[in-house]
Amino acid sequence: MESEASSQGGKHVWLPEEDAALLECLVELKIANKYVGDNGFKLGILQYLKMMIIEKLPGCGIKGNPHIQSRLKTLKNS
Repeated sequence: MESEASSQGGKHVWLPEEDAALLECLVELKIANKYVGDNGFKLGILQYLKMMIIEKLPGCGIKGNPHIQSRLKTLKNS
């Protein structure tokens, strides 16, 4: 799934299906009450999200840090 179009100058450009998978995983974690603390998600969430996304989108090349961490920050600030 990783292609030249999805990677620009070392930065990962999120595709719509990757965004959808990330949001789906976050909702699943919230519903299951996994990795959820009083002030948001607990430590280790990036690795867990990475594994969940890879199950949904094999070969996507998404990493916990910096890809998911950066995307969560972007979504939080928008």
